[in-house]
Amino acid sequence: MHTPELHQIFTTVKAHLLTQMAHCKVEFGACMYFDAATGRKCAVGCLIPPSLYDFSMEERVDLQDNRPVREALEAAGVIPKGCWGLAVPFLLRMQKIHDTFPVSLWASALGTMERELFPHTRTHNERD
Repeated sequence: MHTPELHQIFTTVKAHLLTQMAHCKVEFGACMYFDAATGRKCAVGCLIPPSLYDFSMEERVDLQDNRPVREALEAAGVIPKGCWGLAVPFLLRMQKIHDTFPVSLWASALGTMERELFPHTRTHNERD
């Protein structure tokens, strides 16, 4: 995967999380890719088109081995075929922000991640 592809994924997830401003979790605290009851999606779930979502995605805890998620992201053109292994650490880092950080810290954590991974890309706020 190339930096522009990763930055586009990052931008999509960042916009989603900072708009939703809520975790996507079930009552007992486990995170979900998509919660039909609330319409919320996690960091990775927001990349999965509704037409490709399948509840079986929720049955696998480990993203690396989650074939339904991989197949959906590849079919949607989000992750190029053959690049799953390269994309997983990047996706996991964004997922960790969603899963473990308080919502109030998401903007700061995502800003730090963006500066570290995409140092030559200036955000709209930095241009002003």
